[in-house]
Amino acid sequence: MDVQSSKFFIRCYTVIKLNIIFVGLMFCGGIVLGVGPAFSSITQLAFEEGFAYKEITWKKAFSLFKEDFKRGNALFYLFAGAFILLAYNLFLVVQMKGIVFFVITFVLAFCLCVLFLGYFFALSPTRATIRHLKTF
Repeated sequence: MDVQSSKFFIRCYTVIKLNIIFVGLMFCGGIVLGVGPAFSSITQLAFEEGFAYKEITWKKAFSLFKEDFKRGNALFYLFAGAFILLAYNLFLVVQMKGIVFFVITFVLAFCLCVLFLGYFFALSPTRATIRHLKTF
């Protein structure tokens, strides 16, 4: 087996493993309260470990799940509520005619994309913090 196909299968296996862990963590949280923290912990594992499938374990995932339970739910439902509100507005605007509504459609679509990216930025483990302020 050559290197490229081996790399491909390792990446596929890692993604499948992350999906199985996500479903398991989601059920641990009772589906409704488990989606946010499960997604948060899976995202954090993917950022930290990359495609090192041996380093991605249930123990690490469950500790991240417990650690980020409140924050994961808060972020998920905050962003999901805003996303649903913007998506419903987009649904209504698309049905109207006129150049103003055409422009509003693109503005809402852009806002949805920014919101989606903002959620992933909020989940990223490298949060921006100011540790020390030094004055010269």
